[in-house]
Amino acid sequence: VTRAACNDLSCVCSQKKVDSVRSHTRVKISAASERWWKLWELRGLKSDAIANKFLLDRYDKIVLFLIGCC
Repeated sequence: VTRAACNDLSCVCSQKKVDSVRSHTRVKISAASERWWKLWELRGLKSDAIANKFLLDRYDKIVLFLIGCC
């Protein structure tokens, strides 16, 4: 059911619940957005998936270094 096709109160309440849940899963980077886009530019990142992999790989490398492994 789309928001435009539904006019009854139950649908509005349901959509509000969906919006509420969705808002809790979003990552808010407003304070770091300038750094985020600079990282994208410097590293030539093309998608969120590539950016995520880059950051996770970087994190793993630092953690392994700190614990003295590999």
